[in-house]
Amino acid sequence: MNLAAITLLGLVLAGDPQAQPAPDAAAVRKCIERSLPFLEKGAVDWMQTKKCTTCHHVPMMLWTHYEARQRGFAVNEKAMQDLESQALAHYLGHPEFTPTGQDTGFMEKKLGPGTVYLSLALQANPAPGDEAAKALEKLRDNFVARQNDDGSWTTKVNQAPLVDGHDVMTMLILTALGKGELNGKSREARDRAVGWLKETPARDESQPHVFRLLVAVQTGDKDEISRNVEVLRTSQQEDGGWMQVASHGTDALATGQALYALSAAGVSADDPAVRRAWKFLASTQAEDGSWLVHTRNPNGHDPIPSFYGTGWATLGLLRTLPPGANR
Repeated sequence: MNLAAITLLGLVLAGDPQAQPAPDAAAVRKCIERSLPFLEKGAVDWMQTKKCTTCHHVPMMLWTHYEARQRGFAVNEKAMQDLESQALAHYLGHPEFTPTGQDTGFMEKKLGPGTVYLSLALQANPAPGDEAAKALEKLRDNFVARQNDDGSWTTKVNQAPLVDGHDVMTMLILTALGKGELNGKSREARDRAVGWLKETPARDESQPHVFRLLVAVQTGDKDEISRNVEVLRTSQQEDGGWMQVASHGTDALATGQALYALSAAGVSADDPAVRRAWKFLASTQAEDGSWLVHTRNPNGHDPIPSFYGTGWATLGLLRTLPPGANR
């Protein structure tokens, strides 16, 4: 990184974010280079101490690191391989793919959010190994088997924002099914879920709009793409960030998700909304590479949403970096 970029990043981190110019791509790369080790250490430590993949630490580490590797960032290949192998053994070693308490849910058709986030992570690897490819196929079949008759998917909703509504769970699984060629049952499940979603009122919160945009991109629904891009544009706050909910304040989680979805819809790095979001994330990143995200669960605590939010902030920055800045 050149001296000008380093100086700019220091000004953004140290000063009033409203008074400083937006960081350039080199400074954004520096933010990513700081967050990746935090995510790696957090996931490795979690697996070693908790003996649990979870729906946040390990999947988010794998997802961000596969995305980062594609864009020329240095990553710890051994840590990625070890965590992926342990995660696959953890979930596929359980007869219902629900090895954790959070996975059990309360519905008749048990569906663990961990399998959804793990699927999203595995899909980020452009060249998955045989074990991962087989796991993805099994997990997709499991989603189809556990779909409700009305086309939705449901699970225990008590861990916002990881699981904050049946609409988001349905859209997460639609995203996890992928936009490639699907077999007959998976294609039918996708069509039924899209039909259910069209009949379900949109919640006026950031995360539902983000995933509605991702589903619209996946299905090629141009009207829905335009509508949700506009919703995200108009809900961006003065500081450049987005809020999960109106009472929560701007944070890295909602901002990273918005960047990720806008990029999927074709919004470029030169767009003013992207540049303002870059400035927000650069100005709020902690020294250890993380972003603080406050819990929305009255019985929860900040470290888990902060880890999850750091992952989303990293994904949003990665996806909005212009191609020439990837290496």
